[in-house]
Amino acid sequence: IPAASDDKDRDRANSSMQAPRGRMDTRGWGGTLYRYRTDAARRAITQYDKLAKTYKLNSLTELALRWNNSRSLVTTTLVGHSNLEQLKQSVQYITTKDSLKDELLW
Repeated sequence: IPAASDDKDRDRANSSMQAPRGRMDTRGWGGTLYRYRTDAARRAITQYDKLAKTYKLNSLTELALRWNNSRSLVTTTLVGHSNLEQLKQSVQYITTKDSLKDELLW
């Protein structure tokens, strides 16, 4: 089920707003993510997903965290998780010593 602001089923969206499943169903926070919902953003996500699969990475999260971790001028990476398993995966990706392929480090 999509976030309330993205749900085309207005009855379900209203229900989600009345009983939010998380921040994505709130008026304040959920409405701030519109820039990630544009056609251009969706196309970019699709392309990044293809890259992750081509280079046999586990997820877009792995691609993002390992790419970010490879940047010498980046001193902090902010991450968010919905459960302990996601946190464990992120820690694994951030602490891996394996470099990404040069083709991914543009």
